[in-house]
Amino acid sequence: MRIALIAHETRRNLMVEFCMAYSNELSRHDLIASEDISSIVHGTRCGVNVQTCLTEIFQQLQAKITCGDVDMVIFLRDPHDHKTVAQELNPILFVCDVHNIPIATNIATAERLILGISMGW
Repeated sequence: MRIALIAHETRRNLMVEFCMAYSNELSRHDLIASEDISSIVHGTRCGVNVQTCLTEIFQQLQAKITCGDVDMVIFLRDPHDHKTVAQELNPILFVCDVHNIPIATNIATAERLILGISMGW
């Protein structure tokens, strides 16, 4: 499975904690992340390999979803950052809805999705 990992600045530590907590399951999948998330996750040495999108992560992610190159998105967003959320999240939500791609926007949903794939759902 190809999983995209994205997090707003205020949720980056949460993403790292998530990757560490679920490193056994995540290590079985192809991960795609923004440069900042990728470097932080690699720095933790949790054994998770991440393909890095160097620039324009949101445009690249939309294209990858449209081409069938992403199977799940975990986008830990800051719900208090209304302007950024509208600009970045709405196009991702749209393309995920169009292509029937599961997307988690908070840690509880991210955990449920990862637990689901680990159980073969």
